[in-house]
Amino acid sequence: MKKSRGKNRYIRSKAEKRAGWSVRVRLAAVLYALGSAAVILATGLACIFIYDWLTQSAYFRTDMVEITGCERLDEHVVREITGIQEGVNVLSVNLSTARKRLVSEPWVADADIRRDLPSHMVIKIREHEPAALIDFGGNIGGDYGGSIGRRFLINESGEVFKACQDPYPPDLPVISGMNYRDWTAESGRGKRASAAVMSVLNLCGRPGAALPKEAVEKIIVDKDIGLTLHVREPEKQITLGFGDYDKKLGRLESVLARMEQAAPENDFSLVDLRNPNRIVAMPACENQVVAGIRRFK
Repeated sequence: MKKSRGKNRYIRSKAEKRAGWSVRVRLAAVLYALGSAAVILATGLACIFIYDWLTQSAYFRTDMVEITGCERLDEHVVREITGIQEGVNVLSVNLSTARKRLVSEPWVADADIRRDLPSHMVIKIREHEPAALIDFGGNIGGDYGGSIGRRFLINESGEVFKACQDPYPPDLPVISGMNYRDWTAESGRGKRASAAVMSVLNLCGRPGAALPKEAVEKIIVDKDIGLTLHVREPEKQITLGFGDYDKKLGRLESVLARMEQAAPENDFSLVDLRNPNRIVAMPACENQVVAGIRRFK
């Protein structure tokens, strides 16, 4: 008869040790997680406390708001848009949000807002410089959809940036003959026409230009024929067509100078410069001798 084996105490002891070790590991992991959470919570509360203290401290209270670049915008409007006023804590200002609000104002092309610790705020603005008015004369679509017969301001880069309310700026030329889609086109006849307009505006805006931009009342665009300019005083019509604008206006300047010396009493109502090598002029009066052209003042 076989004797029964007793329990292996060694195996049982080893299993019990393994189980005890596993419990201790799990307990240590739980304690570590609780400790980490406590540290994170304490750090977060400390940060909140420090932030509240900094953003409410009288030491960082704004005592001066420096605003530069305002030509058309009022400084009070800038303060209202950005929410930056004297007495506001400089650290409580969200610079990104304040800048986004400011550049949403139509006159603002770009803006920079910064803190000058401990108590100054600096706002630098670059406004759009209007180059002309453009009359789309119908439903123009795009970002200005539904606007019929309204005029808009364009800047020196040709960007439409603001609807123009009455009264219109008296010294800006008015562009007509194009719709919004053609003006903003990136290719084709529309692009050619808009580029031609901007080229003439830039040339007329140069110091000492033979035809100053202030003297131009209208720029009429024909996508097939080109540009026709209407001068304010004395009233004249100048047909430029397309291309060679620098050369054409240069020839106009030299011809005006020669004609003014020869017969300053004569004047013209129409000048055709489509061919810069052959300038055609129509006298203002039927009985006037075709002898000269006055310079545009």
